[in-house]
Amino acid sequence: MIRSYKFRPYPTGEQAKIMDDTIATCRHLYNDSLGERSVDWDVGFYEQKQLLTLRKQDIKYYKQVHSQVLQDVLLRLDKSYQAFFKKIMKYPKFKRREKYNSFTYPQHGGFRIRDNKLVLSCIGTIKLKMHRIPIGMLRRCTVIRDVDQWYACVTTDDGIDAVQEPIENAVGICFDIEAMRLFKKSL
Repeated sequence: MIRSYKFRPYPTGEQAKIMDDTIATCRHLYNDSLGERSVDWDVGFYEQKQLLTLRKQDIKYYKQVHSQVLQDVLLRLDKSYQAFFKKIMKYPKFKRREKYNSFTYPQHGGFRIRDNKLVLSCIGTIKLKMHRIPIGMLRRCTVIRDVDQWYACVTTDDGIDAVQEPIENAVGICFDIEAMRLFKKSL
């Protein structure tokens, strides 16, 4: 069963600056990739993922962010496009500074939890307020900035499938409006 835990990290001033810069870099990548897709509709997720390696050589800010975080930004944009084409959502918009507030480590290799501390690749070790111990294998970690506080949502998988048992003795009750009205009048 997949579970999600929300913890409160307490970064130092320098770590908070790095995390803010990571969010800004992810937002710039999202907006640049959206601009590419707006101009050329043939560009897809895999083409942009290949271009990311070239961008990383040219733009120094991309080197400071973990590669899987940047790939997840492109995946986030691709999911927005897929939802648009299925007519579930409107066309993706460019994100302002206030509207892009998270980044995700999609695999366990980019983050770890050790001794009430969250270890994020390219950021460092951050003190973490853990209200309980996560059960199962760590799958992904999303770091969220909310006003002036930070949160880490850690997703785990314990390997047990949730099985819903069939309902055998179901009871249905049907009220007739007319009968209720007559019953009320007789009282």
